[in-house]
Amino acid sequence: RDVAPSRGLGDVYKRQATVYVLLMNKMDKTRKALKEEFMEKLRDIGAHLSVGLNFITAINESLNSGNSSIVMARELSSVKDDIYSGKSYSETFMKMYERLQISEIKAFAQVCEIYEETGGNFLDIIYAFEDSYKMKRKVLQENEVYEAAMRTEQKFVIGIPSICIVAFGVFMPEIIRGFYSSFFGQGLGVSLIHI
Repeated sequence: RDVAPSRGLGDVYKRQATVYVLLMNKMDKTRKALKEEFMEKLRDIGAHLSVGLNFITAINESLNSGNSSIVMARELSSVKDDIYSGKSYSETFMKMYERLQISEIKAFAQVCEIYEETGGNFLDIIYAFEDSYKMKRKVLQENEVYEAAMRTEQKFVIGIPSICIVAFGVFMPEIIRGFYSSFFGQGLGVSLIHI
């Protein structure tokens, strides 16, 4: 009697864990898509600023000129309204970060805060932020390529000896038996397991 309910409970936990993992993956994908869209919109806003439009009008043009997700359209409209009502750029983008939890938005809010304290050309700040994002993404991509190459190399390093042992075991079992029956062979086998 006690075994059946615990199995059922285990199945429930497994299902909950599966749902949790799926939801986290979906949230991660959504966050990545929003991050890319934010950077794309920032580039677009920069292009509109470069032809002489003010920031609020540049946001309007960016929202009207391309496809925006519902979330990004809502957030940028909120940023525009907050700036129009007198809030600082840093404050409005920090509020956007608090709602979306995207680190690039927080970094941009911090850059805006420095701009508000020191002054300068806001368009140059947008371009510098975009360049730093491109560099960071390039480093991450190179790191992913390096890790993928290391995983492939690791498969060969582990796989080839394993294949050789299996092949010897199938085609020449007397060699494997003789090797692992010796003290040296047993010691080597134990040390390989611990590695």
